[in-house]
Amino acid sequence: MKNRQILVGFAATGLFFAGFEAVAAELESSLAAAAGGRLEWLRKNPRGRKAIRLFARGAAVVLICLLALEAMSAAAVHLRLVPAHMPNYRWPSFNPFWADTHAAFGVWHGAHSRYTHVTDCYNLEYKANGHGMRDRPRSLDADRPRVAMLGDSFLEGYGLAREDRVSDRLETETGVPHLNFGTSGSFGPTQYFLQYRSLVSRFDHAGVIVNLLPDNDFTDDDPEHWRKAIRERYRPYFFETEAPGRYRLGYMHENKLGESRRIRRQEYIRGTRNVLRNFTYSARVINYFQGWAEYAIKTDGRSVSGTVGHSGYYDYTPDQARRFRYVLSRLIEESEPRPVLFVVMPRPVDIERYRSGEPPPLAGLLSAITRNRPHVAIIDLLEPFARADGADRFYNGCDGHWSPAGARFAFETIRADPVYKRFLSTINLVYVR
Repeated sequence: MKNRQILVGFAATGLFFAGFEAVAAELESSLAAAAGGRLEWLRKNPRGRKAIRLFARGAAVVLICLLALEAMSAAAVHLRLVPAHMPNYRWPSFNPFWADTHAAFGVWHGAHSRYTHVTDCYNLEYKANGHGMRDRPRSLDADRPRVAMLGDSFLEGYGLAREDRVSDRLETETGVPHLNFGTSGSFGPTQYFLQYRSLVSRFDHAGVIVNLLPDNDFTDDDPEHWRKAIRERYRPYFFETEAPGRYRLGYMHENKLGESRRIRRQEYIRGTRNVLRNFTYSARVINYFQGWAEYAIKTDGRSVSGTVGHSGYYDYTPDQARRFRYVLSRLIEESEPRPVLFVVMPRPVDIERYRSGEPPPLAGLLSAITRNRPHVAIIDLLEPFARADGADRFYNGCDGHWSPAGARFAFETIRADPVYKRFLSTINLVYVR
């Protein structure tokens, strides 16, 4: 079937080039007609006629090349030869859904913002509420216990309808509101902590669930990694001081924060560029290769999060481990006296390493963080995912996030775990307004 589609793509390209003379002739005729009247001398002059002919042929070459590029790009995306997103054929918003606009923790959604996300795996519209959460409307006050959930794109539900997400399934099943504060945009534990302190703490809640993604949580918090691995962005980090185990909070690229005139101009440029991305395959493919090339150059080919073989359960550095422990300890202290539940989410490479029989050192690191803290618990999804048959179906093929089946399996595992049941019973005893 794939071979047939490839042949069809090349046949279509051949037809484009076969029509070159017809296109050129039509353009030449149109230009000649347009040259009438005031430009009659141009049409009668031999040099003028030659200029029209050359311009028409040049325009035909450009047009046919663009059509051929679009045809080949569409074939590459549909055959999954290039993991680029598909055009959504929607007029783009000139206001971003994810942007580095929050002074405390950086990336967040604009209030009541929307984004249409189309790939070969899904066609979804994301909507933010008045607080910028991708969630139903939420009030700051509550007359019953609620759970605040912190996390990155997996919690936010990147590539999932809202009702398919773990937070919404848990809320529907238990009747306990689970407020979703997750966001995409390379959101790590330092940002979870700062988000909790500056935003989440304003909402009445009786317990906290922190979703950890070892695949990139260590590198997201590592300023040295991000100096080389990403474009300039406003991001918070805990920088290690000369005193062992002590850190200072700082921000990179503070000039990139907010909705300044420069930022608004950049968003207008981005929106204009997205007109092409939303309506053409070729712009999507070019954008993918551009991002891939920039990342490869900046990382110097080093093994980093998201590359083949890297596992956050195994491959973090001692410096990253110390910072990880420090940040999560600060988050636990900030949320007291509420109970805290850490839910650890594996990626396929983590499952592969675990199935090889290699014990993950992350288990010991998490145990050290929760030691002597009876109100803090852990649910690690690695073993249940590794035991499941056909775990590949839990991740979509477009970007590696949870598929609806993966989110459902995670929800069912959490719901059935005695640790989660104890967590729910505890929040009714320590309800804090």
